[in-house]
Amino acid sequence: MTFLPGPDHQQRVEAARRQIRELDTSAFKILLAFGTQLIDLRDAAAFAATHIPGARRVEREVLLAQAASLLPEPDASVVLVSASGATSAIASLALQNQGYTAVVSLRGGLRQWSGPLQGERAAAT
Repeated sequence: MTFLPGPDHQQRVEAARRQIRELDTSAFKILLAFGTQLIDLRDAAAFAATHIPGARRVEREVLLAQAASLLPEPDASVVLVSASGATSAIASLALQNQGYTAVVSLRGGLRQWSGPLQGERAAAT
């Protein structure tokens, strides 16, 4: 397993980002057009308020603990998204360490997303 140095969260995020693949929103949109699995790691309230269409919400701890059953094909294309991209970067590295070869993180998370959104807040705009 890869060690994430640093006592604080930001140092661990930066260490993870050096070891994973992150996509900007344009590359991310291309992957979505090809049917890539999209997993949103945010909490239930944030997901209900707004999320990218087609996203499946799975808590990070659940995803990492049950990866084999949730993602049975280790070479299947999966994009993880979180609010800022920090949680998805750390989760991407953890999945890589479990043998998943095609997991990527959305750089900047949902805050950088410029595409359509669904959810309670999205419907109000």
